Amino acid sequence: MKLPALFVLVSALIGGCSKPDSSPEAASWSAPSPPPAEYPVLVIDEEHQFHSTNDVAYEISARIGVRLDATNFHFAHGTNMPAYQISATPGIQIDAAKFQFGGGTNSFSPNMVQLFGNDSLYRLSRETETNFYTVDYYKLETVGGEPFRGFNRGDHLTLALGRSTNTFHSEEFWIMWMGHIEVK
Repeated sequence: MKLPALFVLVSALIGGCSKPDSSPEAASWSAPSPPPAEYPVLVIDEEHQFHSTNDVAYEISARIGVRLDATNFHFAHGTNMPAYQISATPGIQIDAAKFQFGGGTNSFSPNMVQLFGNDSLYRLSRETETNFYTVDYYKLETVGGEPFRGFNRGDHLTLALGRSTNTFHSEEFWIMWMGHIEVK
């Protein structure tokens, strides 16, 4: 008889002593409402794929880090391919069903989507091997930067589909397709 009473007392103490998050960030922003039934669909294709004019990899000796210097490089956004043009929306859907990833005998299906923009990097919260992805607040986790707040007017984002591999010591992301999104 004492055990149920003790459980109720402990539950009441724990529940009564918890405080809501009152940080300034929590007060100024909250999670969006559930996603609408339809998001814009971006069809992954050759036309929107970023192509390098020089597919030469950097070769370095083993080390714990590198310094990247882009001083003499001109970043010309969107000159190699047209960007997907979308209106502001809380999320998008990606249809990669008709795109042929890889080539030859080593073709793999993508299992990860990453999105970079506004000084932040996002990835799907879990690996999913499919040809159809939903990209929104509920599906993305922040790798660096601010939490994902949707696709807002004026955003210029880079979208990458690829293969994420996890080993005991690290995680790697092999890009299979990359393109740009401009939000009008």
